[in-house]
Amino acid sequence: MEASIKVLLVEDTVEDADLLIREMRKGGLEIVAHRVETREALEQALETLRPDVILSDYALPGFGGMAALEMVKQHRLDIPFIFVSGTIGEERAIEALKQGATDYVLKDNRARLVPTIRRAITEANERRARRQAEKAQRESASLMNGIIESALDCILAIDHEGRILQFNPAAEVMFGRSREAVLGQSMAELIIPPRFRAAHRRGFAHYLATGEGSIIGKRLELAAMRLDGTEFPIELAITAITSQAIPMFVGHIRDISERKKAEERLTYLAHYDALTGLPNRNLFQEQLSLASGRAKRSGQMLALMFLDLDRFKEINDTLGHAAGDLLLKAIARLLKGSLRGIDSIARLGGDEFTIIVEDITDVDQVITIAEKVKAAFSDAIVIDGRELFVTASIGISMDTGGLDVDALLQTAGIAMHLAKEEGRNTYEFYASEMNAGRVGRLDMEILLRRAVARQEFVLHYQPIMAVGEDRIVGVEALIRWNSPELGFVSPAQFIPLAEETGLIVPIGEWVLSTACLQAKAWQNQGIRPLTMSVNLSPRQFRQKNLVEMIAGVLEKTGLDASLLDLEITEGMIMHRADQAVAVLERLHKLGVRLSVDDFGTGYSSLSYLKRFPVQTLKIDRSFVNGLTADGDDGSIVTAIVAMAKSLKLEVIAEGVETPEQLAFLARLHCDKYQGYLFSRPIPANDCIRLLEKSARIAGPTVASCEQ
Repeated sequence: MEASIKVLLVEDTVEDADLLIREMRKGGLEIVAHRVETREALEQALETLRPDVILSDYALPGFGGMAALEMVKQHRLDIPFIFVSGTIGEERAIEALKQGATDYVLKDNRARLVPTIRRAITEANERRARRQAEKAQRESASLMNGIIESALDCILAIDHEGRILQFNPAAEVMFGRSREAVLGQSMAELIIPPRFRAAHRRGFAHYLATGEGSIIGKRLELAAMRLDGTEFPIELAITAITSQAIPMFVGHIRDISERKKAEERLTYLAHYDALTGLPNRNLFQEQLSLASGRAKRSGQMLALMFLDLDRFKEINDTLGHAAGDLLLKAIARLLKGSLRGIDSIARLGGDEFTIIVEDITDVDQVITIAEKVKAAFSDAIVIDGRELFVTASIGISMDTGGLDVDALLQTAGIAMHLAKEEGRNTYEFYASEMNAGRVGRLDMEILLRRAVARQEFVLHYQPIMAVGEDRIVGVEALIRWNSPELGFVSPAQFIPLAEETGLIVPIGEWVLSTACLQAKAWQNQGIRPLTMSVNLSPRQFRQKNLVEMIAGVLEKTGLDASLLDLEITEGMIMHRADQAVAVLERLHKLGVRLSVDDFGTGYSSLSYLKRFPVQTLKIDRSFVNGLTADGDDGSIVTAIVAMAKSLKLEVIAEGVETPEQLAFLARLHCDKYQGYLFSRPIPANDCIRLLEKSARIAGPTVASCEQ
């Protein structure tokens, strides 16, 4: 009768736990089961229960199976950990095995449960027995025979000539040979395949002659041979027993056939697309690099086709992802059937495929292949009884030895997008002179996306002065992009693109967070608290979670809400003014200040301006530039200041560069100014020195995504 097995069930439903218990008892296991469903309960069970095996669901509400596995690893418990799940999937299962799980069983295939548990417990016992055996060998050679006999691992002992002295029961099972038949026989002749025997003998001879050997004291992976001559992979660890007059050796052997299969599967998944069986992006890049090298050596041309299915998303959304997957598999087969044997096809992901065309001498050959690929889509593809007509847009890049792998892929992608714009279901060749403006924009977008990921932005600061007083009352923080490829890029170049692509949202949040952190840092350095104002872009202002995002940044940075001033333009608040008022009211309730930037350049309405809870107007630099030379600009600035004063609003003039401009503003009783007259935008370390020299530091600090 088997001893009772203590089973720890990490399962959130009693019904599923009972189902597993019945399955185990049905399979003949005597078990004592204990169920937990929370992190705390599992922690207590690991400390007190000491189970023989752990069965865990993969998806638990608020507590995943991977977290349970990590807890077991942290306790350093050698307990088999088996996932029993209906949702784990092959890729996640492989990842779980890599992270230390023993095995996994699908809930709809519970027949595997009991054999899996038995095997896992047996392997755990074998591991413990092996450790015990190795310890016993170190402590006393006299215990060696007993250890070999009782070990569940395959263990054998050999003398200095390689003759077998001990051959335990596990070895009999593994190699299909009886103990009586092998004792005194050469281990190399019996279990080592012929092609490895000479090296095996040389290894022992070298060790006996020098005391050193590459096979002693190490774990080796090599092939072994059963009685019928079949080979299988093993892990062999040979330990030398030197306490005796004549050296002898103990070999620990494990059959690693299953592990090798798992490793081969992992290697396959690392290089091939699991859905279509085609090479994936990793293998494609290797293949393209090799093909490019061959083309350079042979002096022939290489073509890369970048293929994207037309309107594939519509099929996915209409028929479902399962039908979409079937369609992708069918297209993979279709494409393979339309290519030459020397051409290589890969799936990069989604509905994107690439084709490497080698051994070509002119463009006509590439056109012929492109026409053949295009023609392959002419017939309907039947998926679940439904006829689907699919086309593809193909971009083609040619290499005559001057492009690297990344450039080939990029230029083929540009040509593919051009094919999309030309009406789809066609192919286009990339040429460096084609649509140079479009190429430049794509390059800029790629670099800008990398800049967001790599945090290539910095903030510079320009002081804001009180009119009529020699003191700094704030600073304006201006974003700069220091691109490794382009150098410093003007905001006038990248801000419109960031707004168009939506990248302005993460960029703007970075500006807000960085500026608030800098204001807080200045406070910590002894500078009086400064009001931090951040320019909001139109796309940011339309964010549904704008108020929540700003509140989160303030909480994270520790800056008081009353010290934050948000800048918005006239166009932003006048477009859908009622909605803008609602957003501004929420921001005002949050406790932040609000300013209208570039005032006078948009379409102003005094009645709407009275409704907005703003505190400051900023006069645009275009009016300040012509302040002393243009009578109209002077009249406009005079009117803006007068209107602001009547509404009890503060006025800041931007772009002040001459003493005459400043004198004009002083006569109007303008509150503050900024511009090159006092300082250009400077790094934070330089700005702090100006702030420290200021006798009295107060007023707003302005952070902006502008120039």
